[in-house]
Amino acid sequence: RAAFCGSCHTLTVTKEGQLFSCGNGEKGALGHNDRNNRLVPTRVEALHSVGAKIVTGSAGETHSAVVTDNGTLYTWGASEGLGHGDGMDKLVPTRVARHLLQDACVGHCHELPPLHALAFAMGAHPRLGNSKE
Repeated sequence: RAAFCGSCHTLTVTKEGQLFSCGNGEKGALGHNDRNNRLVPTRVEALHSVGAKIVTGSAGETHSAVVTDNGTLYTWGASEGLGHGDGMDKLVPTRVARHLLQDACVGHCHELPPLHALAFAMGAHPRLGNSKE
């Protein structure tokens, strides 16, 4: 149904809303609870096990993000910009608490401004949600 390409990894979403990932697993960007590379798309079990239906996503340089059909944001990978407030890499998709959404970033660290709809931006233009410009 959809594919999201990062610098060195890819996320794919099936028509049923299941998420698969492949490529470079550096910093846990693939969401498989390890830092291993995957040559073939592999289902992200952490999301499947909770019944999450993915509707959109983004693959950054060494991190990933998806939004479910109920509006929940999950991020994982390199700690910078994941939005969890703890500065730690996440090896599996981890839900971002609503009160922390302004700290979540995608692409090359574009902030998701509070009070705005979730946005995924891979460019550098200020209209794409980068509140620092």
